[in-house]
Amino acid sequence: MRSKARRGVLYRVDCDGAVTILEDGIGIPNTLAWSPDLKRFYFADSLRGQIYVYNFDVLAGEISNKRLYFEDTDLGIPDGSAMDIDGCLWNARWDGSVILRITPSGTIDRVVQLPVPRPTSCIFGGRNLDTLYVTSARHGLSPSQLEPHPFSGCVFAVSGVGQGMPVSPMHHHACAKDLPNVRGEQTD
Repeated sequence: MRSKARRGVLYRVDCDGAVTILEDGIGIPNTLAWSPDLKRFYFADSLRGQIYVYNFDVLAGEISNKRLYFEDTDLGIPDGSAMDIDGCLWNARWDGSVILRITPSGTIDRVVQLPVPRPTSCIFGGRNLDTLYVTSARHGLSPSQLEPHPFSGCVFAVSGVGQGMPVSPMHHHACAKDLPNVRGEQTD
């Protein structure tokens, strides 16, 4: 029997369009998130069921010191994520029916139950970034699996769970001049 190929790649795309491979041999790449201070980068390999944390050098655009951040396959498979203002990672769990809030130390401190088995990703939105929007999938679910989960494939809005971080399109060296807090300037 053939083993599952690990052909996934983590790329860095610079502001000038240059592409650099940061890591390869990944099963299913997922979750791209940075800590509020931009010193840590979070990334998941869904095939392995693991989320990793790296040191992140915003000026060099480099990752280093990869280590396991979170693993719990009893609660589904890691899919997309969002970061909150406290530095906690909110992770959608494919086949887990939940979104997990994972603290910077890698422990679960909140579980948001969903009426669907396959949440796919999440992001904070709204005027104050205080609504968690969650996407979900119907793909691969049989009619008998969909019957008790008719909202599979819908987008959900969950209020009152926390406040998110604004998402910047680039967080590294080639764009650092465009990030006022990287230069130590006051931001509004």
